[in-house]
Amino acid sequence: MKIARFALAAVLWIGLLEATRATDRYVSLSGTNDTDNGYTNWIGAATNIQMAVDKALSFETVLVSNGVYNLTNQVSIATKYVTVKSLKGRDNTFVNGNYPNITNRCFYISRC
Repeated sequence: MKIARFALAAVLWIGLLEATRATDRYVSLSGTNDTDNGYTNWIGAATNIQMAVDKALSFETVLVSNGVYNLTNQVSIATKYVTVKSLKGRDNTFVNGNYPNITNRCFYISRC
């Protein structure tokens, strides 16, 4: 009986972990801006970083594809615990703050 309870508890725990697993959000210059599905794949990726950050929930990752992302406003991650990272590293993904025309601050982050 104890083994059956343990097995049931393990199955419930694994199901809970699966249900609460964070979703990756995608950003690509060639994305289709699939707002209905929340940018959850490369085809429907957001074309700007802020759109994907806005859809992301806390503890999710916004994965940014290669390219140069020219900002018109800073990307604000002030109210969420979201990870923003590039697909292939800093040598392939660039965030351009358009200084001195607009701003030189690319990201606003108030939490660590």
